Amino acid sequence: MKLRELLGIAFAILMGSLFFLFDVSRPLGTATPILYVSVVALGLLALSRRLTLIFAMGGTILTLSGVLFSPYENTDLAMIFANRLMALFAIWTVAIAVYTYLCMQERINAALTKRADTDELTGCLSRRRMLTELEHRITEEQRCLTPLSILVIDIDHFKQVNDSHGHIVGDAVLKNTAGVIAACNRAADLIGRFGGEEFLVICPNTDLAGAQQLGERMCQAVRDSRLSPGDASVIVTISVGVAQYQKEMKTVSDFIAAADKAMYRAKERGRDAVELHVPGTGVTAAVLES
Repeated sequence: MKLRELLGIAFAILMGSLFFLFDVSRPLGTATPILYVSVVALGLLALSRRLTLIFAMGGTILTLSGVLFSPYENTDLAMIFANRLMALFAIWTVAIAVYTYLCMQERINAALTKRADTDELTGCLSRRRMLTELEHRITEEQRCLTPLSILVIDIDHFKQVNDSHGHIVGDAVLKNTAGVIAACNRAADLIGRFGGEEFLVICPNTDLAGAQQLGERMCQAVRDSRLSPGDASVIVTISVGVAQYQKEMKTVSDFIAAADKAMYRAKERGRDAVELHVPGTGVTAAVLES
């Protein structure tokens, strides 16, 4: 439970107890149980829809209990019921308002989080989200000793596509390539746009050989895809660098750098190729010729 929820509960218990003591110290029906409304409003402090409803039910119980425990004097029964009903109406009006507000805030925050986590053009995960996910997967790999591999993918000659066909076609190439790569992925794999025309794929529970096979499928699928936006006809290929996480990789940057170096080696070999990072050597090995 979060600190703000604990604070909300603590203040609600304190204020509810004080109001109840005040309520039962007064003649029946002459206290002001509407004070319990402020207990419900503490749901805003806790930022919790669940606690808002709990506080509302608690305020309802205290309001009704005040009738039973207050000292009896000559009091108009109609006034008693009006007083208590007005308090219950106020409590639940505030509770519904707070609950609705918190629902709206949750939807807004979810939309903002999704926008921050998603690349607007391709629909892939953002660089920031991919780095966060990769850190989590590395921690999991270290704890469970399961293999973890990544693929760094770069679209070949992408600058020429922009120069020859314009940025609109270039954007279409990025979206199409992202879709083709994503279609090759397994359910557990994550794909993100890492920058410009470069993509990163995280492959949990996958060794170097398995990631290599995935990279080869991606190369073939992208090579076979055809994109014809408007009058343009664009044939796209990709270069792929593959690395499996090793203990000597101290940081996320080391892990990505290993796959990145392998990708540039694929570029040097003529592109449209997959290259592996050889663990413990700092070099790469060719696995697929154009």
